[in-house]
Amino acid sequence: VQQPLRPEHNGCFAFQLTPAQLAGKTLVIALEVDGRFPEAGRDKPRPSGVTGTLLLQAWPQPLSVTPLSDWSIASDLGQLTPAAVGTTVTCSYLETRFTLPKAWPSKRLVLRAPVAMGILFINNQFIAAPPAMTELDISGLVVATGENLLRWVPIKNYHHQHQPYQGPVHGLELLWMP
Repeated sequence: VQQPLRPEHNGCFAFQLTPAQLAGKTLVIALEVDGRFPEAGRDKPRPSGVTGTLLLQAWPQPLSVTPLSDWSIASDLGQLTPAAVGTTVTCSYLETRFTLPKAWPSKRLVLRAPVAMGILFINNQFIAAPPAMTELDISGLVVATGENLLRWVPIKNYHHQHQPYQGPVHGLELLWMP
């Protein structure tokens, strides 16, 4: 892991493990917080870095990966136009439908995005993902038999959730986890 860690654009920290770390049986993570008061004239009235949340999310390597690349864009609810991954669009949301195999190849199903997840509706279940989230366990949200409906607004800022999405159509992936 490259040191020192630098925050991503959303203020969060994320890193991928190296093959050597993945091969090891133990990974030690140390968190050091600098609780000194900020310098005079700074705008923070409390010690820097003391408050906050540490979330450690660890996934095993997926057994299989299924791409979701058949997208449509919605100009309004139910008014859909096909859109290829990589094209730039302006729309209310992105939509795809998928059917799971009869025999699941794993115990858990995780949805992975190349960008912040933003707002999702999976089979009409609303999910507002935090800005740093790019993976979500959807095992309990999908139906094993029949079609699943996924509507997605890949926004980073919830203040813009009522504005049309403008940006590229991203492909998502279903990760079949052990």
